[in-house]
Amino acid sequence: MSNKKMSVKKIKDLIKKDLKEFNSKSKEEIDKEFVEQFGQDALEELEFSYRLRWLIMFLSKDMDITPVLVTFEDMKEDSKLCMGDELTGPFIIVNRKLIRNEMDVIKCVIHETRHYYHYQVVENDLPHPLREVWIEDLQNNSLTHPEDDEELAKHICLPIEVDALAYTKYIVKLFFNEDIIYGDEDYNDVLDQYVEKYIM
Repeated sequence: MSNKKMSVKKIKDLIKKDLKEFNSKSKEEIDKEFVEQFGQDALEELEFSYRLRWLIMFLSKDMDITPVLVTFEDMKEDSKLCMGDELTGPFIIVNRKLIRNEMDVIKCVIHETRHYYHYQVVENDLPHPLREVWIEDLQNNSLTHPEDDEELAKHICLPIEVDALAYTKYIVKLFFNEDIIYGDEDYNDVLDQYVEKYIM
């Protein structure tokens, strides 16, 4: 990453140029300056986040929740939900290594946004037939993805995880006509039945 500082005036000039006569040349110039300042990975992450705006907008409307923003970091797990505070609001951190596979990022964003919905249902006493079960899950279980296979098997059977996986499966099928397979055939049958009963 370059230590060279771009002047505020140069940034303003680029913005004015971008707003007045945006074309591929001005985009190339802006991208070049951005890479010099922050690096190629930062540019890819920013562009990826921008491409996700339609998904974030749809999910927030579909579940009637605040939009959950996305950021990228080097981390152990694939993704995690951070509740944030009044200033930052909720956000999702996605493992930077997943940015090369857009569908993996999309699945993480859907899954973690659904968990944010769970919190909203519980904290704001919103109506949902499984609200009481979700309260128990949130009080008694960690939503951190376990590494051990036995713990993972228990984890994906939690009602709150079944809901998040089923919702992810439903949205990916809806928009991309792609079937996500989680675990074995029996588990996927459960998710499909769950979608029909609670999501559709």
